[in-house]
Amino acid sequence: MKKLVLFSSLALMIGISTAQEKSGGFKEGFKMMTESVGSSVKEGWDVTKEKTSELSKDAKEGLDKAGDSIMNKIDDMQKSYEVSDADSLHKYLTVSNVKINALDNNRYSVSAILKNITKKPVTFNRKMKKLEVIALDADGIAHFATKESLQESRELVVPADSGIKMQWIFDDVDSGLTIFRLFDVNFSLEN
Repeated sequence: MKKLVLFSSLALMIGISTAQEKSGGFKEGFKMMTESVGSSVKEGWDVTKEKTSELSKDAKEGLDKAGDSIMNKIDDMQKSYEVSDADSLHKYLTVSNVKINALDNNRYSVSAILKNITKKPVTFNRKMKKLEVIALDADGIAHFATKESLQESRELVVPADSGIKMQWIFDDVDSGLTIFRLFDVNFSLEN
């Protein structure tokens, strides 16, 4: 910025001296001076913008690298990963073979294979709420997993690079279940 002011002042002085030497008079000299100063200021501003843009790009790249490094260090310190929402479910586990089985007295079980796709164990959020494990019937009526099933989910651990088969029980279901919802991710139920 100092260079820009110095450059502009120099251009102003040169413009004034040129105006005085010119035989066309003060008006024409003043016009030449303003054009010269305007051109110099624009040129200086363009150079300043270019240098600032280069600095910003370098600074952004440096900050991105530092951020990635910090995230990797934090990730290395974690002993396991925790599933607490749809994003983390997709990030750490694949859910497959989601099936329904009719039990007695309007009870159903839903089973699924949870495959860990990371190099660390994966757990479910210990504060998991009942809305995070539900099944829907054809009319969209929600049925909650039993307290025992929910508690078992809270204690779930899927070892690194492996899978487990999990089962949830649903009581008081009047009609067949069609959708199983785990952390707001819907899975179609197969018999």
